[in-house]
Amino acid sequence: MTMFSSLKEKLFKKQKGICPLCNFEIDFELDKNLLQIDHIQPISEGGSKNFIKNMRLVHTRCHQKHHD
Repeated sequence: MTMFSSLKEKLFKKQKGICPLCNFEIDFELDKNLLQIDHIQPISEGGSKNFIKNMRLVHTRCHQKHHD
């Protein structure tokens, strides 16, 4: 298990399996390769890159819509 997947698992548990952008359930086993980590406060705006409180686990499609 990589550190990255471990971080995704931590965020999944912290969020109780819900994508905060669409409020739909995340199927971690099915979707784990289609999930991304989003920074709540963008790094370009001074958000921390490595602080877990600045991260959330989201569906890739939700992440793309969020940044469009």
